[in-house]
Amino acid sequence: MIAIGRLPFEIIVQILREFVNQSEKNLDHYESAAREPYLRRSSYTELIKLRLVSKMWSNAVIPFYFETISIDNSKYANLILDNWNDGFFGSNFHCPVKRLTIGRLSLPKEVVQEEEEVDCKKWKEDAAERANLVTVNQVARLIELLGINLKTLNITFFCSMGVSHELVEACKTIRELKSISILFDCIDVDNEPINVDTGPIDVDSISRLLSALPRIESLYFGINCVEPMSLEPPALQNLRHYSFMLEWVCLEGICHIIQTSKTTLKIIELLSGSEPTEGVERVFEPIKDTLEGLFTSTSADQIIEHVTEWDFPNLRVIRTHYPPEEVETEIYWLQDPILKNVRTIVTDLDCSEEYWIVALELAGVDALKGAPNFKHIVFTKSEHSKSQEIDPELVKAFKSHGVQCHFSHELTPDECMELDYQLNGPM
Repeated sequence: MIAIGRLPFEIIVQILREFVNQSEKNLDHYESAAREPYLRRSSYTELIKLRLVSKMWSNAVIPFYFETISIDNSKYANLILDNWNDGFFGSNFHCPVKRLTIGRLSLPKEVVQEEEEVDCKKWKEDAAERANLVTVNQVARLIELLGINLKTLNITFFCSMGVSHELVEACKTIRELKSISILFDCIDVDNEPINVDTGPIDVDSISRLLSALPRIESLYFGINCVEPMSLEPPALQNLRHYSFMLEWVCLEGICHIIQTSKTTLKIIELLSGSEPTEGVERVFEPIKDTLEGLFTSTSADQIIEHVTEWDFPNLRVIRTHYPPEEVETEIYWLQDPILKNVRTIVTDLDCSEEYWIVALELAGVDALKGAPNFKHIVFTKSEHSKSQEIDPELVKAFKSHGVQCHFSHELTPDECMELDYQLNGPM
């Protein structure tokens, strides 16, 4: 009988990497462009089953399972801190964690103790009573333990915001970090709003945190009030992508970050669903000559009407989930100078397919004459999408105007930019 040789461990790892790459994934909307989509629960189940193949396969699977760790309570944080051992992964692997998501983070004790207002005491008593919060001290220890290969850090503050000196120092040790998301939440474990006033917001400590991370390429602020920060060089010197909520109450803070990173910033992602406010011009002015990608969660025409006559020589990609609310006899927003160099539009199929069918029909043969460089439109679908293909008549209509249609799963901003490059080449 011919003996069947075992696959080398390195080959097994390559097979598992391809399995993970092809598995179904989730894409958090709050994460930044440097993110990698993470496995769905069903995909984790399939991954774990592969441990049954052999002992060698079992050892190879474990690091892939722990590439993403999410912690939203103090008990789970302690479980990791008390039991984690890099020896689990064998001599062939270093710490495998690439994405760390911290939910329900409580404010440092020293900040709360310094706050003397009654509403803050009420916040402290009520909020802490209803939630098993992760502490800042735990996060600092987790980063020291897991941060050596960390690329993405997501932090959700609970009813308050601020970090300790220990956490800032721990973050300085993360050499590979490319993306950080900072969010704010006041929803309890039962998915109910906490009925208390917001606790203290320590903007200075967040400034120190960002100043300690000069290598990050992607930043997301999921909070609708970002005050101006005291960012010290070399803060944000490599920032390529900035996601934020465009609200008038945080315009000063937004503009400060953009001004600080204007030499490297290439992509902005506007996540507000409300109408843009006066002052949007201040957001775009510092980056109008370098901006390459504009991503919005509303319709693009609402944004660009404020800077419609400006020239954006390098703007090549826009993504918009929703089309304009009204369909007129011409696709007026594509006629604006700001979009004259745009080559690729990315949009949601369910939300925009009907708009484009009607808009192209009404506009006639000159529908896209104001957008001479517009050559590709990418319709995306989520796991909940009703449509599984583009209407053939819409594909035909776009083709008659020299535009090619594409159909894809949801794309990150970086994936959109890369797809545009593959389709069109350099600017």
